Amino acid sequence: LQDPRDGPLLPFVFLGMDGWNVTGLKMPEHDPYSFLWQNVSGAPMFGVRCQTPKECWKEYVMKRFQEKSSSGEAPVLSFVKLAQCDEPETQSREALLAAKDSYFYNMLRLSGLAAAM
Repeated sequence: LQDPRDGPLLPFVFLGMDGWNVTGLKMPEHDPYSFLWQNVSGAPMFGVRCQTPKECWKEYVMKRFQEKSSSGEAPVLSFVKLAQCDEPETQSREALLAAKDSYFYNMLRLSGLAAAM
């Protein structure tokens, strides 16, 4: 990695992103005073410019996934760590795979598991 912020922990990993919608036009309801959502130095969302889950998907997932790495370097986004995810623990396999617009489903698809679904 050239920058640790490009790594497997996306800036919104602790905000329930597994259930976010890749076409979502509104951020989920949240406490605007929660440190996790603040755009201040030291907070996970510091410097994050996206205003919707759709924008975050394009800017922080797809852009990194599609970026070509230099010779001898690992891909910018070769894997993503999901942390504090409620969706996989509270839903059935069928429900998870039926949510075609969720971050979780689309990350599975990007990983190459689409053929098995």
